[in-house]
Amino acid sequence: MSGAFSRTAAVTSMPPTGALLITDSDVRHIKKNHGQREALRGQENITPEDFALIPVVMNEFDTARHENTDRRGNKKVLFVKKVNGTVYTASVERGNNQLGVITFWKTKARSGA
Repeated sequence: MSGAFSRTAAVTSMPPTGALLITDSDVRHIKKNHGQREALRGQENITPEDFALIPVVMNEFDTARHENTDRRGNKKVLFVKKVNGTVYTASVERGNNQLGVITFWKTKARSGA
């Protein structure tokens, strides 16, 4: 197990297993909701190449913060990482002894940020 995943496990309060899940349904959600017309929300479209950055965002994050727990009791955490002038955010859910990416988006980094 890498030290980076230990850091992720500490943020999520979950024993580090070395596994991070992303389902086909989550990929479809990301492509459908964040792969087109993102400029309307001040974001950039997620491309197929961006999916390769999910492990970087999760393991080398700049910030992580807890979000509200969902109606099923799953805890949510937002992981944020700036990569080459773009800020990537992964929303991760912890439940059923697993950690899963539920959505992923990107924005241009602000000047001076």
